[in-house]
Amino acid sequence: MQNYATLNGTVALIQIYADAAKTSTSPLGAVLQSVLFNNPTSDSGAAGNFTFTPTSTFTFAADTRYWLLVDATAGSYNWRANSPGVTPTGISGITFNGGQLSTNNGTSYTSSAVFNSFDINATAIPVPFEFEATGGLAMLGGAWLLRKHLKKKS
Repeated sequence: MQNYATLNGTVALIQIYADAAKTSTSPLGAVLQSVLFNNPTSDSGAAGNFTFTPTSTFTFAADTRYWLLVDATAGSYNWRANSPGVTPTGISGITFNGGQLSTNNGTSYTSSAVFNSFDINATAIPVPFEFEATGGLAMLGGAWLLRKHLKKKS
């Protein structure tokens, strides 16, 4: 970011929106999540990297479209981009579907070809237990056949 000077009154707003139906084309069609972020301080308007940390844990649900909204509640700053643009990457299976830009404070959004730079540091958590019924049914069927076969022999 550039011109991010919290000591001069700039206050960044970072929000995450979720859309389980994956039909939204901007944050307007998604649900604001309850995760809040601690904003880093800055006394300089120079371009730099800033880390916004969540105040609590947040779990991204599988097969859900998410929107990262970056705004300011006071003051202003520039969210810089790489040139040429670099498509964001991260955890396996996550794709970046493009950005949206609002020039009217979130009333409407338009597609943007600019990939503003960001990282989301997350840890993939495996599903603790998955049950596949067909394997269990096959074992039960095999046990029943074995029992039937042993009864015939006796």
